[in-house]
Amino acid sequence: MNGEAPSSVRRALGSRFLRESSTLSMGALFVAVSNLVGAVVMTHVLGAYELSIFYLGVSSYSLLWALLNLGLANVVTKRIAAAIRSGSEELIRGWMGVFVRLSVLLATVAFATGLLIFPFGAGLAFNEDSGRIAQLASALVLVPLLDVPRIVCSAALQGERRMSALARVDLGHELCRLILVVSGALIFGDAWGAVLGLLVSSFCGSLIAFDAYGRERRREGSLLPSLMGAARSTSIPARAALQEGVKVGLGRNVDSLGVQTPPTLILGSLGDPGWVAYL
Repeated sequence: MNGEAPSSVRRALGSRFLRESSTLSMGALFVAVSNLVGAVVMTHVLGAYELSIFYLGVSSYSLLWALLNLGLANVVTKRIAAAIRSGSEELIRGWMGVFVRLSVLLATVAFATGLLIFPFGAGLAFNEDSGRIAQLASALVLVPLLDVPRIVCSAALQGERRMSALARVDLGHELCRLILVVSGALIFGDAWGAVLGLLVSSFCGSLIAFDAYGRERRREGSLLPSLMGAARSTSIPARAALQEGVKVGLGRNVDSLGVQTPPTLILGSLGDPGWVAYL
């Protein structure tokens, strides 16, 4: 009995589930620390008021994207995982293909919508620097388009339980975001520098995801298809994916719509925009 207990512990510590859970937990911790470090450094570099302008631009964009963004990533991840369990490469390609098409469509709609409503909406909501906030938010709506390759690759990696690769993608993207946003703020000295850094970091995150996906696809036993082959697949109708995505997205976006974004926008609208930096 005494010999079995250490053996069971060793098996538990070496299990794939524990390794994956530890990797994801460390990734979440790194993201939290990165956000804290970024906020402290950005406050020092830009000052409270300029940082608030940046936050208001990000919150305006986030509110629009939360309204348009569906829960497609969660749906596609589950469908890919089910297709992998059944060994159906056609279904894997089909769900990845419909995810690519709908993600590009929604990102394009969000960008066009942002260009139309942000100048008007910012003018109504904010008394100071409304023009700059509208411009920043309009530029940031490019983020979902730049993020399409990353979110598609990440959904596929998660569906095949490649959690270590998924964590590398998330960590790489977060590290790029921290470095580039701070660097942009340092170089330009205003909120525009931070926004440019955010856009470039989204592009870099997609490049990292491309590399991770390619490496995992070449592993023995992987059912992940080529990205070009998946993008051309039309075996899954868009309507089916949208119907499932809407159900998931309504619940998933409640936190962003009701808790995270509105307080920043309300404080920036009713009070001094500089107060936003202290939320």
